[in-house]
Amino acid sequence: MGGGNTAIDCARAAGKLGGSVEIVYRRTRKEMPAFKEEIEEAEKENIRFNFLANPLSVTEKSMKLQKMKLGEPDASGAVGLSP
Repeated sequence: MGGGNTAIDCARAAGKLGGSVEIVYRRTRKEMPAFKEEIEEAEKENIRFNFLANPLSVTEKSMKLQKMKLGEPDASGAVGLSP
């Protein structure tokens, strides 16, 4: 979960260990703070991305997600979110 470099690094490491990996991020790819090159490498390594999604609950066997919508940017330029 998340769109930063740490999330990408964790996902790529899990994938290299043989896991089926999906990154869940609450905004779109455009808003991801991770380095573009890291995102592209993750995609090449078959890491799936689930954008505009936020976890509602996570258990050992499942994860329930809520779909999100981008709102209008505020005065600082930050993009708001809503379910």
